[in-house]
Amino acid sequence: MENWLSTTSPEIQEKLTKVGLLDRPPSRTCEELWDAFLEAKTDIKETTRDIYELTKNRFFLAFEKNEFITDLTSERIAEWKTLLRKSLAESTVAGTIAKVRCVFNWAKEVGWIQTSPMVGVSRGSFTNPTNDQIITRDEYLKLLEHCPCQEWRTILALVRYGGLRCPSEVMTLRWAGIDWKGKRFLVHCPKTVRHPGKGWRFVPLFPEVLDELTNLFEQDKDKGNEFVINRYPNRERTKLGNKFKRLVQLAGTQPIKRPFDNMRASRSNEIYAEFGPFYESQWIGHSSKIAKDHYLNIRDEDFLRASDWSAKLSSPGMPNEPTPEPDQ
Repeated sequence: MENWLSTTSPEIQEKLTKVGLLDRPPSRTCEELWDAFLEAKTDIKETTRDIYELTKNRFFLAFEKNEFITDLTSERIAEWKTLLRKSLAESTVAGTIAKVRCVFNWAKEVGWIQTSPMVGVSRGSFTNPTNDQIITRDEYLKLLEHCPCQEWRTILALVRYGGLRCPSEVMTLRWAGIDWKGKRFLVHCPKTVRHPGKGWRFVPLFPEVLDELTNLFEQDKDKGNEFVINRYPNRERTKLGNKFKRLVQLAGTQPIKRPFDNMRASRSNEIYAEFGPFYESQWIGHSSKIAKDHYLNIRDEDFLRASDWSAKLSSPGMPNEPTPEPDQ
């Protein structure tokens, strides 16, 4: 009997429940699911809640609010994923599917469904190499020249040469965290704070960062501000993308996709090449796997460096050549 019930349609199960022949929780609608899920998630950041709200809007492009969640199937979810891929980047689709999977896993945990319709639907890849772009030093200097104020110069330096996440880490940087004598500064990491020991890290005061921070401090020291950047009071919820596009237009550089991610990735590559994977992981603030999947790329200068080394290997007197026997 139980085997038959588990394979019968939701409609039949609903009818059996109404006449008292089957004891199971009442069916919930898609709208009830999303409302209850978001209400239950009191421990998530506002930025994460915003992402869930955006995901919810995308979900209801294909599903009705009054649909029962027990009526949803993996086939329909897969069709919706195909629809998303027509207008969104692959990495964005992967993030959307991952968030919806969390919602239905929660529904299963609280007993609203027995099986998630997300089963068998692959998330897809978060990586999108077509948007990867190295931001060169020359491009950085051009952007720096056209910044509207010293705060914007500091933002660029913190991202491109400090490797900070923007806006979350840049906007929460405090003057009290700058260790001028120790040549380092304390970065709070809202994105990784949920992982033990990953809520903060120290980053060196690289020369480019030190220059801009020093200039800003001279302007700011008599104001008593707690935070380094004060131009945008909304902090982590500040949207800087359109402002950066305007800066690119003024500087006359090539268009820059995902500017803050790519500036951070550019610095990640430099630190990896100069200091190695351990320091790259510690100073940029992510695991080696994340670096490999999302940040590290082979640069033009890597090919040139390799070519120079190849020339040295073939030149006379290198260690790989036989050592001449001493004269007898």
